[in-house]
Amino acid sequence: MIRLSRPTLLAAVLAVIGTPAMVSAQGYARMFLNAPKDTDMLMFTYLNTRSNTEGDLDISSPGTEARINVGSFAYARIMSIFGRTGGPGFSIPYLSVDSSDSATGQSLVDLEGWGDPALTFDVNLFGADAMTREQFVLTPSETYLSLHLALGTPWGSYDPAEALNTGGNRWNGKATLNYSLTADEGVSWFDFYAAAKIFGDNDEYFGGRERSQEPIFSLEAHYSHNVNPRIWLGGGLAYNNGGQVAVDGLETGTAQNTVKGIASAGFRLWKGSTGIISYNHTLIRPDEAPKEGTLMLQLIMTF
Repeated sequence: MIRLSRPTLLAAVLAVIGTPAMVSAQGYARMFLNAPKDTDMLMFTYLNTRSNTEGDLDISSPGTEARINVGSFAYARIMSIFGRTGGPGFSIPYLSVDSSDSATGQSLVDLEGWGDPALTFDVNLFGADAMTREQFVLTPSETYLSLHLALGTPWGSYDPAEALNTGGNRWNGKATLNYSLTADEGVSWFDFYAAAKIFGDNDEYFGGRERSQEPIFSLEAHYSHNVNPRIWLGGGLAYNNGGQVAVDGLETGTAQNTVKGIASAGFRLWKGSTGIISYNHTLIRPDEAPKEGTLMLQLIMTF
């Protein structure tokens, strides 16, 4: 029987908590990594997003195209928490943004800077008990449920005189509940994610105005299957709702009510390392809502 990457609860930090304010992260199949307790994890992630915005993916701008590049470093510690796998982590992103008029090619925005760092905490609720390395190797994969909490900080680069920044200048919080089901000891997986993200206000938005945003709720479903002992392929759908933006109480743009298609693949590299490729694209949206496509490349190393 082919096996690949028996998951525990600890997620690839960047994908679970959401990326910086400019980038709307989406999940992918098998977001949860194979590692025993007392393991350290490093994650290097690159995202390339194109959208019909000037760089703020919450607000569409017809006739424009934005290209957003994000590089992120993340660390997580996997440990035993009352006999369950869990642990803290953090991520630090750096962004560049380039937007232009679609018809003339005239540059509208060209900036780069630090995104908002995030702190995370993950804990398994059932399945995927905390194990030593020796126990872990001998234990078949099983269905599990886990909870992932994240706190986004307002510590990224921010200039209140500019309408667009790489930092959001606000706190935000996200909770994700994950249920992953396997009936064949990890050869194939059904992954279901439910998440809610809330936002604090930015009281220094573009000349001292107040920018607020309603919560965003999301549901995702993915299926993946091992094609050989080193590679798996997956696909899924994501639904996002909410996130209406307001400036000084006046609504700006359109709330999300979108469906995205997602394709993903994972492959083993050298010992203790995994590569992930994922692409998501907006399939269904309101006429005035942003549309986007995002490519993600990720290297995960455990030691």
